Amino acid sequence: LKLFWLGRFRRRRASHACGAEGLRRMAGDILRSMRRCQACLGETRALRWLVPDGVHQILFLGLEGAGKTTMLYGLKLPGWEKEDMVRDLSFIKGEAVQPDGTSVSRDPGYHYEELSGSSLRQYGIWDVPGSEGLIRLWPKFYRFIRISAVIFVVDHFSPLRHNFERIRRTRDLIRTLLNEDELRACCFWVVLNVGYSKNEVPSEAEAELERATLEMLGVSEIASEAPHDGRFFEASINCAEISRSDPQWERILKEIRRVHFRIGEGSGRLD
Repeated sequence: LKLFWLGRFRRRRASHACGAEGLRRMAGDILRSMRRCQACLGETRALRWLVPDGVHQILFLGLEGAGKTTMLYGLKLPGWEKEDMVRDLSFIKGEAVQPDGTSVSRDPGYHYEELSGSSLRQYGIWDVPGSEGLIRLWPKFYRFIRISAVIFVVDHFSPLRHNFERIRRTRDLIRTLLNEDELRACCFWVVLNVGYSKNEVPSEAEAELERATLEMLGVSEIASEAPHDGRFFEASINCAEISRSDPQWERILKEIRRVHFRIGEGSGRLD
């Protein structure tokens, strides 16, 4: 804005004669320019000013300790070894003891990284912590930033996966997010963060537990509902092993792009 006003000032200075009348006309031009800029900014979502045009915004959500940050930096830093990543992130975040005596990593704030790929040329990922205090701040992100996709990460690798209260809380949060006005047309993924390697075949007991968890979360029921048809998906991924070249991640990005141009903000116009 400063450069814009300065340019207008210099152009007018060359065309106006010096004197009171010229200064008044110059001041009027500057005032009109300021009003136009104010009107333009007033129509723009606040945090949208920080986001470049053409960059799809993806929101990582989930309860604390689900694996969101691990997934984010697995995508951002593919050379970071799995064991080192898990250890370092746990140290950075610290540990929080839950009411049931278990402990999870506590993240003091959100993370943001911008990445690029073949399915989506540019995309930014917002990783927002899932502590009860910060869950209340989730709407601040999707109400002030235009979100293309939500990826809800569910812990399915630690002993906490057997905690029915966490499963119930996760189910309620997913339902709430799906029906938020700002997220009704975005792509929505539920990602089970599993403990087995992508090169391993899960045991029958593990596969059965995954199916039971998805059923308790209401995934099949949600997918069959008309408002979410074609935009709601699920996947089982080891978040500590994910990378941008992973076929599972490419599939996620392709669906985000498809939903964006079929029912999202890109519908009805060319890429």
